[in-house]
Amino acid sequence: MSTGAAAVATAPTAEADGEVVLRAVDIAKTYGVTRALKGVNFEVRRGKVTVLFGENGAGKSTLMKILSGVEQPSAGQLILDGEPTVLSSTTDAVAKGISIIHQELNLCSNLSVRDNIFIGRELRTRAGGIDYGLSARSPNS
Repeated sequence: MSTGAAAVATAPTAEADGEVVLRAVDIAKTYGVTRALKGVNFEVRRGKVTVLFGENGAGKSTLMKILSGVEQPSAGQLILDGEPTVLSSTTDAVAKGISIIHQELNLCSNLSVRDNIFIGRELRTRAGGIDYGLSARSPNS
């Protein structure tokens, strides 16, 4: 795997817009003698779309695995809502509000985009039905 850095695209005014809710600082990941990531810094801002792109082998998937609790970094730190955090598992990450939508080739054509995203983890009402409005509401809105 290449040690090249993945690029992050943000709007020119990103510094002024939206607070940073998740920050990866100097993240490194090694698998034996293979260095997958070296000194990666990455920010996710509230209410903003962040794009991560790069060549094959640049470490994009490795970084996403670290940010979603699948893998642990070999070095560096994750900051969530201003506090250092360790994501010990995907369950831990989800409990802290972080999840990843994996590339799926087998979508359900009879379902909407929203329903395909939440398939198997639908948001429920107290009565047990699917709450289609819950995803549109946010405690931070």
